[in-house]
Amino acid sequence: MSFFALSQTGVEELKISLAGFVINLGLLVSWINAAVKANGGEKGHAFLNHFIALYLPITIKITIFAIVVMICFELIFNVFKGQFDEVPLAHMDAIKSAVVDIAISFLIYWRIYVAIKKVNS
Repeated sequence: MSFFALSQTGVEELKISLAGFVINLGLLVSWINAAVKANGGEKGHAFLNHFIALYLPITIKITIFAIVVMICFELIFNVFKGQFDEVPLAHMDAIKSAVVDIAISFLIYWRIYVAIKKVNS
């Protein structure tokens, strides 16, 4: 919910922000469920310890990767920026922001799932 509140601090379209929030919430629930099952389900032990210990290093790695990718993407995007009017450009920027948030969340949850699966094998 904090991501949705944070996304509303800037000037973005509410429908895009709400869609991003719903998708991120779905990712959170589904990947946490998958990680719990990878940890052994109800018979697993120390899930929260594993999750917390893995979250920070994985998030740092994904963030660094995302920054590099976004710099490259922005360089390419700036080449084509002049071909669009201001309104469609703002709409595309809002969609791009939502897609990046969703992609980063997906990568973080996926890597945590893989790491928990490795820890328990």
